[in-house]
Amino acid sequence: MEIIEKINQIDHTTTLLVTHDPLAASYCHRVIFIRDGKLTNEIHRGENRQTFFQEIIDMLSYLGGDSHELSTVRFS
Repeated sequence: MEIIEKINQIDHTTTLLVTHDPLAASYCHRVIFIRDGKLTNEIHRGENRQTFFQEIIDMLSYLGGDSHELSTVRFS
């Protein structure tokens, strides 16, 4: 993920990442949430990636993410 982030910063390229992994999503500048084929929410990362990671977890909980899946995810 760090390599993709550096390519984005150096070359100013856009990367589309599709994932169910909140930790991977926390590397992005923004996260768009899709549920049942519809865009439901969008959040943007500020300066702190750990805070953004927690916002992603909170949004997943709000949208009805599986509590077992969310309880095993840790920021590293």
